[in-house]
Amino acid sequence: MINPENISAIILAGGKSSRMGSDKGLVEFSRKKMIEHVLGNVKSVINEILIVSNNHEYKSFGCPVFEDINKNCGPLGGIHAGLSYSKTEWNLIVGCDMPFITPEFISFLISNISTADAVIPVHNGNNEPLCGLYHKSSLTKLESLLLKQELKMQNVLKILETKFIEVPDDIFDADLIFKNINSPEDVV
Repeated sequence: MINPENISAIILAGGKSSRMGSDKGLVEFSRKKMIEHVLGNVKSVINEILIVSNNHEYKSFGCPVFEDINKNCGPLGGIHAGLSYSKTEWNLIVGCDMPFITPEFISFLISNISTADAVIPVHNGNNEPLCGLYHKSSLTKLESLLLKQELKMQNVLKILETKFIEVPDDIFDADLIFKNINSPEDVV
C-alpha cells in the first residue's frame, strides 16, 4: 500500500452551486461549514490538501487554494487544475459537498491503488468519479478532453485506465458516503 503521506487530497469547491443558491462548501451543515466536515475527515488520513475554487474565501481554512486553469469546464476542469498544482503522483479527488466521507473509506480507496490511472469506487452500479484517486500521469489525457470540450466525467473514465472497486456494503454505508448536499432542503 502507498503511504498516505505520498498522496495529496484535492477538494473540488468550484461548482456553480445553482441548486443551493450559494457556495455549497461554505453552507452551514451540522454547526460547521460543509467543507470543514470534508477537511476534518480527509486530514486524519492525508496531510497535503489543496482546494480548487475561484472563491478566495476558502483560504481561511488554511489550505492552498487554486483556481481552474480552464474556466467553466465543470468537475473535469477542477480535477485538471488540482492535478496540475499537486506535487504528488496520487491524488484523492473529493467534492466539498460530501460531508459524510470517512477516514476509513479514504484508507480503503488508498489500499486499492494499482498501476491504473484512476481508482474509482462503484456502488449500486454507479461509478463515483468525484470521490476517487487519480494519478498525476492522467493529466495529458484530461487535457485532450478539455481541448475537445468533452467535459462529462464518464468520458474521463473511458479514456483513463481505470480500476473500478465495488464498495462493500457490509463495511461502508455507501449511500451516506456518496450523498451530496446539493440544495437547501438537503441541509435540513
